Amino acid sequence: MDLPHFDGWHLLGAFPDGAPDDIGSWLLAHDGEALLLEVPPGLTVRGVRAALKRVGTKLRFVTASHSHEDHLDPEVWAALGKAFPKAEFLHPASVSGDRRLTIGGEPLWLVKAPKHSADDVVTVFRGVAMTGDIELGMLGSVNDEVPLPIRVQSLNRLAGFPDRSGYRVHTVVSAHLNDCRVSIRWSELFRFPRSDPGMGRRGQCRSYGCWGPLVVPDEPGLMAAAGFGTGFDVLCENCGSPDWSNPRAK
Repeated sequence: MDLPHFDGWHLLGAFPDGAPDDIGSWLLAHDGEALLLEVPPGLTVRGVRAALKRVGTKLRFVTASHSHEDHLDPEVWAALGKAFPKAEFLHPASVSGDRRLTIGGEPLWLVKAPKHSADDVVTVFRGVAMTGDIELGMLGSVNDEVPLPIRVQSLNRLAGFPDRSGYRVHTVVSAHLNDCRVSIRWSELFRFPRSDPGMGRRGQCRSYGCWGPLVVPDEPGLMAAAGFGTGFDVLCENCGSPDWSNPRAK
């Protein structure tokens, strides 16, 4: 797809070149410093050196959206480590919470949010969020690596990022370059239909006295597919615990 220009985002290319599920690799740069984002198969030390020279920056950090090998190739990762010994290599599994870095004095966030994989990280820089393989606007995923309640918690954490950081996100782009949305309202990417308010307390979670609001997943069969049984049809928006909207359905 043809991507718009993102200030400070320099796309090295899509790798491996020509594959239907190519992964984008970027230099996120400001004032002479850069972070390399995504280390897919086909990326080379030579290519990174050329991009750094072209942009006029030195490499400060290297990271990836998650550790699946199409995003973080171990051989390429190791080769880059030898070529750039002064750069800090941030494996996605080492990231927790909201990690704030600075690139040439410009803030950059690594936000931990397991949904597609156990070590998913969303990178936010210059108002753009690179979401890796996280599917936005749904609780489902193309795999079952992350339990459904954890996905709910992750999406709620992502939804709260602007409030926690005081930072506005105006654009999202996926690692595969097949989803790019500009002029977004961040909160609208994480809305889920709520259960019937007429249920009274049945619209609230009872796990450990949580009492958080229950939400109805909008993907048919998602609760059963996640192994929660036929009685469960809602999830707690706060803690992610499964529940049922009708006590008689237990």
